[in-house]
Amino acid sequence: MKNPEIAYRRKQKHYGWLHKRQHQAANKISKIRLIVSLVGIIIGVILFSMGKNSMAVLGLVVTLCLFVPLVICHKKMKRKSRYSEVLWKMNEEAILRITGKWHAFADKGQDFRNEAHPYAEDLDVFGDGSLFQWINTALTVLGRKKLAEFLANPSKELEKIRDRQGAIKELANLLRWRQRFAAEAHLAADEIFNPEPLVQWLKSSNTTYGKKWLQILMCILPGMTMLLGWHSFVNQAISYRYFIAAVGIHLMILKIGRKEREAIFRTVYRYKNDIGIYMGMITWIEQQEFESPYLNRVKAQMINERKELPSKQIKRFFQVVEIFSQRYNAVFLLINILFLWDYHSLWKLERWKDESGRYFDQWLNGIGEIEALASLSIIGYDHPDWALPEILSGEPVLLAQEMGHPLLTQKCIRNDFKIKRPTSVLLITGSNMSGKSTFLRSAGVNLVLAYAGTPVYARGFQCAIMEVHTCMRVHDDLGQSISSFYAELLRIRKIIDAVKKEKPVFFLLDEIFKGTNSHDRHLGAKALIKQLIQGKTMGLVSTHDLELGDLEQETQGAVQNFHFKEYYEENELRFDYKLRSGISTTRNAMYLIKMAGIDVDNKNI
Repeated sequence: MKNPEIAYRRKQKHYGWLHKRQHQAANKISKIRLIVSLVGIIIGVILFSMGKNSMAVLGLVVTLCLFVPLVICHKKMKRKSRYSEVLWKMNEEAILRITGKWHAFADKGQDFRNEAHPYAEDLDVFGDGSLFQWINTALTVLGRKKLAEFLANPSKELEKIRDRQGAIKELANLLRWRQRFAAEAHLAADEIFNPEPLVQWLKSSNTTYGKKWLQILMCILPGMTMLLGWHSFVNQAISYRYFIAAVGIHLMILKIGRKEREAIFRTVYRYKNDIGIYMGMITWIEQQEFESPYLNRVKAQMINERKELPSKQIKRFFQVVEIFSQRYNAVFLLINILFLWDYHSLWKLERWKDESGRYFDQWLNGIGEIEALASLSIIGYDHPDWALPEILSGEPVLLAQEMGHPLLTQKCIRNDFKIKRPTSVLLITGSNMSGKSTFLRSAGVNLVLAYAGTPVYARGFQCAIMEVHTCMRVHDDLGQSISSFYAELLRIRKIIDAVKKEKPVFFLLDEIFKGTNSHDRHLGAKALIKQLIQGKTMGLVSTHDLELGDLEQETQGAVQNFHFKEYYEENELRFDYKLRSGISTTRNAMYLIKMAGIDVDNKNI
């Protein structure tokens, strides 16, 4: 079996060496460029001083012919050096991820947090130490959104999940392609902007600048002005005042609609670097021959009815933006006045909008989808021994062999368990810190991954498609004047509403009704569990209320008892975190209370 960590370390070493070599080469080209320019200037000055003007001009032309290729070569080498640096850092992050040191990753998906979500808060889907922080490599806005959607709003269709499994499995084996695809986005010097304003502008139309008579006029006027300038300053056949008057007309024309044009230029110029990034990512998608039907559908959706490759279309857009972005240079002011360059730039933009603008968001959606799938594929590559879930049709069921919590791989104890009719609920008892809550989260997180289409942390995993609902971490909401007990009731009400719709539901309840007295807590929990087992539901309930264990007999096995236990070794409390059948027979609360410094009679421990 392959060792992903060794592969990452090998790549990190290679790209580190390559970056160093390319950085040195770029510096060498920069020095040669400086020498060529200085020598050319010195020779030109000497020849001019000697009166050999023709030779001086020839020398400057030769210098320019040598200088320009060196500039281009230096730019390419700098990009290669930056690309290698990005790949080096990506493999460094991959090593941190696979060794369990990923908690320092900056993108935690905080912007996707939603306390009203059925399970995301309880299962650490977003936020510190979350699933999103663990696997996300997407940088584009739509890529991050798509990954969040896969984790928080998974498909409920069996074939779509299986289809996505195949796509993720294929991408897992394309490490080099995945890294180079992602590297295009990492080349961005700053964050990638939300493309929505650009997309909306590209879908709009401006007929003013597309009018034929205006285009003809804006070509004739600069031509006439240049002709007047020639006759004024070269032939001296007419007064220079005619040329000045023509330039004044140009300035008046440029003043008309200037604010509108400036707004358009600002919008597009802001996305100049992003457009270059999208162009690189689209090119990588086009060049890769996928086997997965899912990936090929995503790829096909990026091709419009014109059948022209998106990379070629977006390249034309990038070239237009690149050209008019020069308007912020000082030299451009003169060019704009003489040639009315603003109008020519807008014609090109409008023509591109008419031809390709309406497809731009399709390309971005395709990029985002591949980014999200590539993030999910990291799990399968990093953990080749994890199981690819078998998604079943029919009645609710969950079968797991050697299941653990995916975010605790370095120190996780794995357990077998199953919930299958006639059993609907596993009642988990046990003392404090014995592993009840972690076990519930392990089941929930693995279900989330299974529905997203990735492998799960288990040796074997089978499940039906069910809506996941949790009630675990419940807090007061002072702003809404809601107590933790009432907040818990609201969460449970959502579960009951889902059950009433006769949807298959998988629920996780951790210490339900803990905000009230023990008598009411027992009666309420008992009534709730009996109600939940009536529908298309199944789930796990953890509790300290050992009397709820009577439900196993009362429900004739619809509720089954399991527990975690602790043991004492060398006068210290220890846990093995192994799931066992039956009701818990141990407790440790008084021992822990004594450890906190509270005087407790030893006979009560």
